[in-house]
Amino acid sequence: RVSYNKAVDSHMLFLDAESVDLSHNQEQLERIRTGYGALFVCSQESKKAIALYRLRPTAFLSRPFSAAVLDQAMSRCVSVWQNGLQNLELTENRSRLKIPMCDILWAEALGRSCMLHCLCRDMQIGESMNELAAQLPGTVFIRCQRSYLVNLHQVNIHKKQ
Repeated sequence: RVSYNKAVDSHMLFLDAESVDLSHNQEQLERIRTGYGALFVCSQESKKAIALYRLRPTAFLSRPFSAAVLDQAMSRCVSVWQNGLQNLELTENRSRLKIPMCDILWAEALGRSCMLHCLCRDMQIGESMNELAAQLPGTVFIRCQRSYLVNLHQVNIHKKQ
């Protein structure tokens, strides 16, 4: 069982040591490890966990583990996660800000400036809609109308029943 956070460029891997066949997958495990910024090995058997030590894990989690133990292990890789975020540098009231692109919900034009609606708050920025659109990745943000720009990852679809 493998899971990772694909919302950021730096991935985290949670590897269940009991589900890994060490005799056949050594090269595959090495290839997997190179693609992740943080590796957490979860195991009930210490021998299996020790066998995976060559992958240089961020932490070993002995099952069952508490939320506090997981929190402590995750705090070791916060910098990996933060470095993987794509930020947008903007001007608000003559101050430069770095906003994670994943926090932007949508933007609307206000003459020569824009109102940026984010998860934490709304802010009026000094960039025009054209300038803002040029800074955002076109695969994630779409200009659905001349005055509006929408983050497609933040759109929820509800079907009528």
